[in-house]
Amino acid sequence: MQAQPNVNEGVYIYRSASNRVGSTVSTFNLISGNQGNGVKMGDNLDCAHNVIVGNRIGVNRLGLGALGNSNSGVKMFYAPSNTVGTGDGRNIISGNDLLGVYIEGSNATGNQVQNNYIGLNALGNSAIANEDGGVEVSGAPANVIGGTGTLGNVISGNGEVGVYVVGRGSRDNVVVGNRIGLSAAGTGAISNDGNGVWVAYGAGFNYIGTTNVSATNVIAGNREAGVRVYHATNNFIAGNSIFSNGLLGIDIDALGVSTNDDDDPDVGANMIQNYPVLFSATTGAVSSVRVSGRLNSIPLKSYRLEFFLNDAPDASGYGEGQVPLGVSNMTADADGDLSFYNFSFG
Repeated sequence: MQAQPNVNEGVYIYRSASNRVGSTVSTFNLISGNQGNGVKMGDNLDCAHNVIVGNRIGVNRLGLGALGNSNSGVKMFYAPSNTVGTGDGRNIISGNDLLGVYIEGSNATGNQVQNNYIGLNALGNSAIANEDGGVEVSGAPANVIGGTGTLGNVISGNGEVGVYVVGRGSRDNVVVGNRIGLSAAGTGAISNDGNGVWVAYGAGFNYIGTTNVSATNVIAGNREAGVRVYHATNNFIAGNSIFSNGLLGIDIDALGVSTNDDDDPDVGANMIQNYPVLFSATTGAVSSVRVSGRLNSIPLKSYRLEFFLNDAPDASGYGEGQVPLGVSNMTADADGDLSFYNFSFG
């Protein structure tokens, strides 16, 4: 199939609300090969409540090869409260020259990106890369990437980062329930070439994961870190399954393991939070796991400690977190110490 490109966007929704592009039935729009974005929505508060559902954007008719748009697959530019994908209507957003989905600007709030294949073919078993990454949220607040149940996206096989949250205006965004770096079936890696999730350059108060077990991100197989936080603080990372990434599972501040220090006085990405040190981990007689260790951090503060089991040790010596065992909320004493002894799980 050969592209017959439109000079600009394939579909442009300009200052218009409550439009629908696509269908949840077997027919679909093929929005590919255009010289601009596949679908663009913008650029003010009037461009709201539009739904992009069941389309193939940046791929060929079969959804098995690239026919990329020259910019991004879907761009929401200062456009709020739009929906890209639904529980019964997946978009295939792959093969584009820039990003799969790009959310930009202070008005671009309340958008939902859910149940899409971003960077994969229509079967979910092979990469068709968006060259600059899967999803980027730039200077935009309170958007949701993923969701519970069938609302999670598969964001894999992209040329750079899986999900990139960047800029001072990017706060209160939620990334939950996605597979990032894996096939749709979750049976093997289809790597994003960068980090699985990267939060950077002033982005704060974002949520990567959740305490809701039905909305766990599985972040695995990426070529760099599972989650990286750089020049950004007050970001919540919890309830994820993170394993088999090329670098650390969670990497805060400078690349590589940050040094623990007494009472954790640092400034920097997520305040360069100290990590707990394990003294022992043993299996019990009835398939339980017992863990002992210590965290030293800011005195008299409360901390959420998550414990995981992994199929294999991480080559770095600082393991990732594959299978959740349990959680404990504890408070450090006046010296900043928080000790746990023979915590039992299973």
